[in-house]
Amino acid sequence: MRMKLYLGLAAVVAVLGGWGCATAPRGGAAPSLTAGANGDFPGWRSFSEQSDTALAAVWRMETNGVLTCRGTPKGYLFTEKDYTNFKIELEWRLPPGATQNHGGILVRLTGAHSIWPRSLEFQLNQGQAGDFWGLRGFVFTGPEDRYRVLTDTPFGTLRHLRRFRDMEKPAGQWNRFEAVVQGDTAVQKINGVTVNRAVGCDVVAGKIALTAEGEEIQFRNVRITPLP
Repeated sequence: MRMKLYLGLAAVVAVLGGWGCATAPRGGAAPSLTAGANGDFPGWRSFSEQSDTALAAVWRMETNGVLTCRGTPKGYLFTEKDYTNFKIELEWRLPPGATQNHGGILVRLTGAHSIWPRSLEFQLNQGQAGDFWGLRGFVFTGPEDRYRVLTDTPFGTLRHLRRFRDMEKPAGQWNRFEAVVQGDTAVQKINGVTVNRAVGCDVVAGKIALTAEGEEIQFRNVRITPLP
């Protein structure tokens, strides 16, 4: 009976998952990103293109567990720990009416902090969720028909692997993201469906970061699980 009641409540919550509505966390593991007593995020730090920017001016955890990123100044919220092999899960959404909002998840982030640092990016830009970008020379490869290398850019050499399937939901709705990064391979799923796979990735321990790229984006239920 208790299980039936839980499933029933979960269904109601899913239907009511509109902008600003609280929902129950997914999965049994505790979230890896939570709010501290002083508005900080234990185990996480922030970088901003404007060094005097207060954390709370960009990142705010709502009482329902939703992390709101204002988007400006540009920067990112990053883990204190380094990760090489891991699974990351989260949910994200854009405000209703959004048309060109940007966001992303950076992994194996190394080197000096900047806009943007050497890393592998899981793209969350509106209409492009599921793409891979290798920033400042980060190496990976993929099928030739979806892969390109850009040189002499303001961000160094960039590598781009276009998703092979569109699974992103309209603005205002929650999307589920899941990725496994292990060895030289990175696979990402959106809303339960595999949308991209990169191979030949640089194998290096680095930070994991959520980006602020100029427009509002929200996250919740961020979980990072180290892998062998």
